[in-house]
Amino acid sequence: MTVKNKRITVIIVAGIMLACVSCGKKHSANVSANVINDSILNSLPKTAVHSEEISRELKLNGRIVPDEAKQASVYALVSGRIGQVNVELGDYVSKGQTLAVLKSAEVAGVNNELALARSNLEIARKNRDTYKELYESNLTSEREFVTARAEYEKALSELQKAENVSAITGGENSTYTLVSPLNGYIIAKNITSNSEVRNDMAEPLFSIADLSVVWILADVFEVDIDRIRLGQSVSVCALSNPDRVYMGKIDKIYNVLDPETRTMKARVSLANPNSELKAGMFVSVKVNVKSSMTAVAVPSAALIFDDNKMYAIVIGSNSKPEIRPVREIFRNGDKCYVEGVEDGETVITGGQVFLFEALNGK
Repeated sequence: MTVKNKRITVIIVAGIMLACVSCGKKHSANVSANVINDSILNSLPKTAVHSEEISRELKLNGRIVPDEAKQASVYALVSGRIGQVNVELGDYVSKGQTLAVLKSAEVAGVNNELALARSNLEIARKNRDTYKELYESNLTSEREFVTARAEYEKALSELQKAENVSAITGGENSTYTLVSPLNGYIIAKNITSNSEVRNDMAEPLFSIADLSVVWILADVFEVDIDRIRLGQSVSVCALSNPDRVYMGKIDKIYNVLDPETRTMKARVSLANPNSELKAGMFVSVKVNVKSSMTAVAVPSAALIFDDNKMYAIVIGSNSKPEIRPVREIFRNGDKCYVEGVEDGETVITGGQVFLFEALNGK
């Protein structure tokens, strides 16, 4: 019992005892009902209740995955041997940071072709200029000058090709460096020092994800598919910290069933500024599902159970408290949908058990 409820109880009990002493035990039951004056009522917590759509919670299992728009896979565009690995699984890396370095004969070959293309272009340029001077001095034919100019254009094209290949593959001399394309965490690592790497490997050497925003992929069974809608409010709890609740909304429904699990995926995007949510974590997802039915919603704490029946203390039209029998329609956490209380009426939400006993003369 909270301090507030204890104070309320003391007020009610004290009032009843004073009334009983002054009027005698014979009339204590009637007196108990009469001593619930305005002062006591004003000290009790209360709330006005209203009719609303019945909201039900659908519980789903889910898993945390990175936002696809905020992750990248790192491959080697050349074959070679890993010389050093600078990061480990789970490390945070910055954009442009070196992840690993490998020695590659392909890089050496690309650089050699680039140097050769530059040399051939210089020779072709000098040859073209020579034939141009000879042609202008009528010392050679136009055909020889045109041929020299064509050789220069060909050498220029070969150099551009070699530069493009070098820009794509990267590397210097025989060294190829793998760098991070974005800020984020290493969520997958498939290489070790001295391992061989091919440029046709199916798996990426590294996977990097920015986890400032993560996706929750919840599994929806076939029987619940019709209850899922875009924009529905959800609460998410990670198994690692069930007391921490994250609020979000369904922002995408994948309208495809997994043939093995017979489930459909629903996605929730959550901000994760402190990186509390880790990729791969399992979570519990509660979806707020509204039905077409409406009923008066009463705080569950306001209800009283006595002799297998349910009651609420309602402030009547005469501003006096009265015991009202109610019937539960549906309970959702700290909210209960009932019949027996009208829209807009006020119910007592604290100290109501002692008030109930006082009004009943118990």
